[in-house]
Amino acid sequence: MSNLKLPAPAIDLVPHRNRMLLIDSLDEFSRDRGRGHLQISDKNLFIKNNGRLDAVVYIELLAQLIAAHSGYEAQLNNSISKIGFLVGLKDLKFYQFVSAGDIIDMHIKKDYEFDKISYVCGKIYCKNSLIAEGTLKLWEQPAENFQPEFPQIDDEPTKKYKLTNPSANNIITEMALNKAIADNLYELDIAEDQSSIGAKLYFSDDFAGFDGHFPGNPLLPGILMMKAGIFISEIALGKLLIVDKIKQAKFAKSIFPKQEVNLNVNLKYKDEMLQISVNLSHNDEICAKYSIITKFKQ
Repeated sequence: MSNLKLPAPAIDLVPHRNRMLLIDSLDEFSRDRGRGHLQISDKNLFIKNNGRLDAVVYIELLAQLIAAHSGYEAQLNNSISKIGFLVGLKDLKFYQFVSAGDIIDMHIKKDYEFDKISYVCGKIYCKNSLIAEGTLKLWEQPAENFQPEFPQIDDEPTKKYKLTNPSANNIITEMALNKAIADNLYELDIAEDQSSIGAKLYFSDDFAGFDGHFPGNPLLPGILMMKAGIFISEIALGKLLIVDKIKQAKFAKSIFPKQEVNLNVNLKYKDEMLQISVNLSHNDEICAKYSIITKFKQ
């Protein structure tokens, strides 16, 4: 058995690096539970210009805590480490905002395991207040059995889409990540009644979401697949959105640098809320599907 001590730095437990290493440490460990924390830096990739953390990143914080828990368990037992991927989400609810300088505590509890699939309940707190909770679905297998994909590289589309209207500029400048997505947008088609949107994206090698996810095998994180859908919806509507709940999400296929990604959005209003249903695909194969409940930022 290893002489590992807690808290253990996340960098020693997870494959994430650089800008996509988002949690600080694993602080508590038991077989089915884990706790970790993060002090939010103003250099965090998901920080907005007003200092607030984009709530969509809560998904990745919990996923990285699960990875740290798995990595610690492997080292503790001198066993083979596992490769894990987020493949689904259900009923992830957002309650409060947090900002640069805040310390957030993350808790996970494995509810169910079968073969390579785990369902994990996650909760995030700041100053003892619950700010987010939901269920994540993970797929894991021993690292020695993992066969990396050899991605198809597509030709870059010939012309980028230029967003020039004032409302689009306000959305792009809300955070650096929005501009990074806008810089990789090549087509945008908005229905006259704004009920549906089609977009084409082509993420370059230097897109921020690939920075450390993962070294030597860059993949677009699931949260960036979701962030892209939210951003495109904001651009189409000309208004900023606040995420209230992720009803469900499924991540089925990896997206690599220099792949042409088609994004289709359907918008449905109910009372003062807006449901965003999104499909992302590459070569007509679904990479991700998700449904998010949002409201307009006042």
